[in-house]
Amino acid sequence: MSSLPSVEIDYEMLAKKARQHIEVLAEHIGARPAGSIQEQQACDYLAGVLNQLGYEIELQPIAFAPYSPLSLPFLLTALVLGASGWLIPIMPWLVIWLPLWMMILPQASRTWVQQRKPSKASANLFAYRPNKVNAIPKIILSAHIDSAAVLPFRNPLILKGYSQAMDIIQRIAWMVAALALLQWIGFSAGNAFVIAVAILASLAGFGLLVTQLLTISQYQKSKTGNLSASYSPGANDNASGVGVLLALAEAFAQGEVAEQVALLFTSAEESGLYGARAFCASHENWRHNTFVICLDMVGRGEDLYYVQREGIFKPLYTDQTINQMLLQANPHLKGVWYTLRSGDFAAFCRAGFPTTSLQSGRRGLVDWRYHSVYDTADQIETPALQTVLETIGKLVINY
Repeated sequence: MSSLPSVEIDYEMLAKKARQHIEVLAEHIGARPAGSIQEQQACDYLAGVLNQLGYEIELQPIAFAPYSPLSLPFLLTALVLGASGWLIPIMPWLVIWLPLWMMILPQASRTWVQQRKPSKASANLFAYRPNKVNAIPKIILSAHIDSAAVLPFRNPLILKGYSQAMDIIQRIAWMVAALALLQWIGFSAGNAFVIAVAILASLAGFGLLVTQLLTISQYQKSKTGNLSASYSPGANDNASGVGVLLALAEAFAQGEVAEQVALLFTSAEESGLYGARAFCASHENWRHNTFVICLDMVGRGEDLYYVQREGIFKPLYTDQTINQMLLQANPHLKGVWYTLRSGDFAAFCRAGFPTTSLQSGRRGLVDWRYHSVYDTADQIETPALQTVLETIGKLVINY
């Protein structure tokens, strides 16, 4: 690695500019589902900003499968969980496997989403400064443009409860499995207690089923309704990542730094990482020369996290070298293991690119505004933006 010439950057000013970009994307343009007119407006805005800074723009057409409210893995989980408690007396040997299924569920759900047949079109936006020495950038900073479909709840109290739902459901699954194991080896916890746990598991399964049905119903209504009622404004997820990249683009616009760094704005992340996967497929020969840092949800919370791995069975690990470089740039970074969610970084990792991802948040990374109508620009915290700007800026300049 070679250090680039020292660059003085006013990160406080850049954070304010990043916030301005977020306000344009989340307030003026609004919800940006993949392939929509609003996503195209966002791309036009990015292209205009980056062209003014002297960046070359490439649009990469991609095909993607549009959002589907139906998740067979979750429907199956709702039915299995609802019946599990009542099966303890008759099939305890089967019920003890429930926690295993619950651990597999997030990965099974992601596989279900990503294997759907593409039927719509969108585009990634790739920005770079021409490099006469080496056409392949050393660093790609990436963020997805599209915003997600909202959860079928509007009440903040319900959303706060829902944000903890999967953790609670997993604990219920372990409780049911523990009772089944006791039953299997000949111990009894008492019929009343078994019935109480069975009712609790049934309620959890019913809750999952109702959520899935409400999501399907909301999606059907959204076909003739307002986009803003069906899709999130996506201020934190992920106008924050896009805004930070635009601010960094301005900071790196001149000199040798700009020639080493390219910016990638992907589409259809929320639909199944289609944009990132398409970029990897068309730039396979770059994976030995370029590393990638993804920014996803970096606009709220006092802590900045780097993703260490994703998944429980055959986990996907991010690049340790890049993570160490980030820690050198910001020793206060915290590592996180994604067991429930994923992101574009996973597509890059699977394609062989040295990759990591950054996310801001508070303890536990639980945010009830996630994928809701409340993910608005007024909830963005400028200090969180400044932290990620400083971290990336120091890494790039010292690389």
